[in-house]
Amino acid sequence: NTHVVASAVEGDGIEVTLSGGDRLNVEQVIFATGYKANLPNVPYLELLISEVDLLDGFPILDDTLQSSIAGLYFPGFTATRDFGPFFGFTKACPAAAAIIVNALNVS
Repeated sequence: NTHVVASAVEGDGIEVTLSGGDRLNVEQVIFATGYKANLPNVPYLELLISEVDLLDGFPILDDTLQSSIAGLYFPGFTATRDFGPFFGFTKACPAAAAIIVNALNVS
């Protein structure tokens, strides 16, 4: 419930001032975008979204990116809750594709 209002390089680190007035000396700053999945708002999922297990708007995925509906996979940003932020970037497309293709070949 706070945000960064200022930052300055201080020696080998960074001094960050937060909206509440606190100041932190840190080695790195990673800014999050605050994006959040909201699958119920995706029009083409309307007929089956009630069958997809969700947590905070994200689908709950198994280790192959598959949702609670067999054969329905969610790569990309929607996989970031279970697989980490890397999967929200285009660079992760080959990895996500390999995971899904391997899962399809096993089935």
